[in-house]
Amino acid sequence: MSSKKWNGPRGSQVCSAKLTEDNVLEIKRRIKDKQSLTFIAQHFAVSIAAISRIKNKKTWRHVK
Repeated sequence: MSSKKWNGPRGSQVCSAKLTEDNVLEIKRRIKDKQSLTFIAQHFAVSIAAISRIKNKKTWRHVK
């Protein structure tokens, strides 16, 4: 397995991204405020899994 860092596009620079960095900041705030993942996902028109991956820092880790 290679230890090279990914140097490709990140976040909203990816052409298929449905969220922006501002959206992710808002999602993280809502998670912190204990809103349900289902409600957040419906509000942003993405899957619950996408919200869960943001919550668990699997995606959008570069957004603080």
